[in-house]
Amino acid sequence: MKKILIISALSVFILSSNIIKAQENTDTKDPKAKAILDKLSSKNKSYASIEAEFDYKLENKADGIDETQSGKILFSGNKYRLNIAGQEIVSDGTTLWTFIADADEVQISDVPEESESEDSFLNPSSIFTLYEKGFKYTYDKLETINGKSVDVIRLYPENPEEKSFHTIILKVIQENTQIQSMTIKSKDGNNFTYALKTFNPNVAINASSFKFDESSAGDVIDLR
Repeated sequence: MKKILIISALSVFILSSNIIKAQENTDTKDPKAKAILDKLSSKNKSYASIEAEFDYKLENKADGIDETQSGKILFSGNKYRLNIAGQEIVSDGTTLWTFIADADEVQISDVPEESESEDSFLNPSSIFTLYEKGFKYTYDKLETINGKSVDVIRLYPENPEEKSFHTIILKVIQENTQIQSMTIKSKDGNNFTYALKTFNPNVAINASSFKFDESSAGDVIDLR
């Protein structure tokens, strides 16, 4: 169950890198928030690739859950390599490999269509584009985090009945228009927070970056 929670939440953190502009609607989209989000989108769209390290926190006060783990991701377009919680998840845009270190097992599947996935949480690249489709948003406040001014924006799904979460809190560092953190607040009481520790755009990518060496796993399970 924990594996499913981690992957599902992370897919919100990071979804398609294709830019789909939100329709103008001043009744539901705060102009101040939109200006920040548009600037963030434009900046990240210019990068050929991004490598980042982050802390992942799962919190549920009612159930007494408070866990923090570290992760690392490299992605370019719809291709990515993710390491988190003893798992390595790799996609070349067509095939998805999930390697579970403790079991020495890799599961292979086709990358599902966006419409086939719950909440469309499939492709870990959404931290930079998630807000652009299907959300209302509002500017919340200005915070100081580690000595830096950070804009706090709240996002709400336009069709909440179709989603497993009700709010996303996005924090953007003013001086460089870089995401500081994203928190996904689920309807079941789970809060998933991803805080960026390092951010490196336009890193070099070799031919094996988005392929998994199946011979390195003791057990290969092909689900295609």
